Amino acid sequence: MELPTFDTPPAKRIKAPMRPQSCKAKGRRLQQFCATALKTAFPFLQGNDVRSISMGAAGDDLILSPAALAVLPYNFEMKNVESLSLWSTLEQVLRRYYLQDQGVATYPCVVLKRNHTEPVALIPLGHLLNRMAGNPVVHPMLTTTHLTLCWEHLAVHCPWAQSFAVLCHAKSTLNFWATYDKNTLLLFNRGDPNQPIFMALPFALLVQFLVTSYQMDATLPGLAPNTQNACWKP
Repeated sequence: MELPTFDTPPAKRIKAPMRPQSCKAKGRRLQQFCATALKTAFPFLQGNDVRSISMGAAGDDLILSPAALAVLPYNFEMKNVESLSLWSTLEQVLRRYYLQDQGVATYPCVVLKRNHTEPVALIPLGHLLNRMAGNPVVHPMLTTTHLTLCWEHLAVHCPWAQSFAVLCHAKSTLNFWATYDKNTLLLFNRGDPNQPIFMALPFALLVQFLVTSYQMDATLPGLAPNTQNACWKP
């Protein structure tokens, strides 16, 4: 499976802060890219099954149809910025998670982008573990008092992580763009045992994980499950 690439326009020398229109245009490009990438990965999703909302509108940045929610149960938030307010962004999506109608649970998924980088996804570690395992392994919004020990205990459920370096960041401050590396799986929880653990990983890799887990679930509609190719190989 080959996803679209995010084409960043050539850099320009900007002496003044970006105009609001330019900021909105950057955000819109990321929304549209993610919508296209998800429909490319799940070709039975078409048209308005996954669509971006107008910039400045309240709520999720991608609107999903019931068919899309069946395979992508997420509240998507997009940030195409050079300076990221990480904790306020996570508080924003977590607020939507905790206020939602729990009849159909959806989980936070933040997609980040800055100039000259490929998009990065932030997703709750517990939910990702359960999705890759095909069954509940831990609480989907897993918390911990000791992030490193928690990962050492859970790594047995993550054979797909063996090809990556894993960095556990359990401090109250995190300069995300200075810390994240595309070859590293970054775990963080703000050093707060009451906060869910999030994993940062390339957006393209997350999409491949989602396709892999989908192929292992014969109860889901759309693509014919292909269990022979269900094992993720980095």
